[in-house]
Amino acid sequence: MSRGLRVFGVCVFSILLALAAAPRFALAQPVCLVSLGKTLYRVNAAGSGIVETFPNQPGNIIGITQVQGGVTVAGCAACDILAVEKNDGGRLWRVDNASSGTPSLVQVGQLEPTVHVASIAFAHGQLYGIGGGGLFHQFDPLTFVEVGAPIHVTTGNTNIGGMAFDGAGTWYITDGGDNNPSPKLYRFPDPPAAASWVALGNIGLTLDNSGLEMYAGQLWGAVRSLDAPSRLLVGTFDMQAGAFTQAWDVAPGSSQSLGFVAIASVAGLRGDINCDGHVDEGDTSPFVLALTNPPGYVTAYPDCSILNADVSGDCMVNGLDIQPFVDQLLGS
Repeated sequence: MSRGLRVFGVCVFSILLALAAAPRFALAQPVCLVSLGKTLYRVNAAGSGIVETFPNQPGNIIGITQVQGGVTVAGCAACDILAVEKNDGGRLWRVDNASSGTPSLVQVGQLEPTVHVASIAFAHGQLYGIGGGGLFHQFDPLTFVEVGAPIHVTTGNTNIGGMAFDGAGTWYITDGGDNNPSPKLYRFPDPPAAASWVALGNIGLTLDNSGLEMYAGQLWGAVRSLDAPSRLLVGTFDMQAGAFTQAWDVAPGSSQSLGFVAIASVAGLRGDINCDGHVDEGDTSPFVLALTNPPGYVTAYPDCSILNADVSGDCMVNGLDIQPFVDQLLGS
């Protein structure tokens, strides 16, 4: 290795080590895909805030999530969108063109006939789902066959709306469903245990249906509120108090079950964070900005995707991208 390259490598490591002490910010608002019966709604494509409507889908979707890097899923690749139908033994679909263009559903599998889930999520290289009564299921992501017996994480016959995993050790669920007048956000530990859910607080709406998904450390979701039954609301949940904050108002709403996913997508070459077509030292400062101040990155590079900084390929921008980025710069 030349002296110049060694010096450059030391400089890169010095800059990136400073990230450990840097402040953290929430990512800019994501592109969101919401299902309502056989209609898909896409919100905020290209940061526009505009709602696009795609009716007459072949499946009645109830749960949606994004495939994580490192997980082998039948018919899918990392960052693809996976959706499940409402019925017992519901079909599983890959949603193509989820973040731009016209979405389309491609069937990749089916649950066992007696299994019903209201929401799905990935964790630890496996697929999980939660259904009526608060039954928590694990599935083989290649066969979609249930692994082991389900765990009743709630108490009573609760109607679960959405579920999400924070990537560290906590699951979140809503008990919205069947005209619930005072729904709450709950959490339970990972690994889950029977009756382990703990109430965090009231959502602040009289709720019918809901969906949840983690995005850049925030808990996002969609709700169908009885306070405004003709509307579908998309926003964030306070992960300590449970309160919902609306970001978008989508019309029309209905009484049908819904699913939700906040989409992470890569616009160009991984590691090309300034979007000049190359991965080189010019990407170092943008990379630091993407990790420490995502809104600042979006402002400075409006024509780039912050997910170009997802060098590890797990559909997230975080500390796990530092070493792969450095290796890429140094040609390892």
